[in-house]
Amino acid sequence: MMIKKLVALSLTILIAPATFAVSALGEHTMAVAQSMSAFYMVSLSEGDTRYEKEFQSYADIAEAKLANFKDKALADELNSEWYRLRRHLKYDYMGGAGLTVPNSVRLQYRDYLTKSYDHWQKQLEQEPLPVRQLEIANIKAEVISARYFDVSSTIQTKQDDKGLEAVNPTAEADELMTLFKRLSSVKGLPVDQKALSNVQNKWTFMQKALVNYRERGAYFLLYYNKNQINKHLGNRS
Repeated sequence: MMIKKLVALSLTILIAPATFAVSALGEHTMAVAQSMSAFYMVSLSEGDTRYEKEFQSYADIAEAKLANFKDKALADELNSEWYRLRRHLKYDYMGGAGLTVPNSVRLQYRDYLTKSYDHWQKQLEQEPLPVRQLEIANIKAEVISARYFDVSSTIQTKQDDKGLEAVNPTAEADELMTLFKRLSSVKGLPVDQKALSNVQNKWTFMQKALVNYRERGAYFLLYYNKNQINKHLGNRS
């Protein structure tokens, strides 16, 4: 796996803080994941406008980052898809069901995040990995979290599971914990050891809940902690 290769190399490399600028594709993928978590927290919180504002802010960031892509063909492709999708990212109120979003829109949102995430992972294969450890940790934590809030906001049906196989939450979460542990041995990171310790502790708390799509969890606490991890790892969006 990519992360296993990464962490093996990390122990022998001294990394300068200046090397940790996140790629535009990485920033876009992270913002899409963050927008998804905030979007589904709107319904999980029964309409709290704070999450609606956060969703709009992250969606704006995701759109803005497309302009910074080096691959203009990919930028045009994703921009067109994101524009079409975003117009439909809104809730309807149905008596007895509360805030709802069409399942077709939910699946399009899920597929879009998967597509952006896949392109980002392919980019990692083409570029030096050790200098991007914090980016990898940050984005993977956001993607795993987004999938959890996506599924947690639905009434579970077989249809709701479509597209989830693209990300194996248990394997991804385990590898991410391994990366968090290894980061504590890397010198020169622009994150202090106390922050990394906090990240590891928070992920230990979150991990079991985030990978169990069938178990309803403490949404507000999980959302808060995933934002704290993002802050500790240094979101540069």
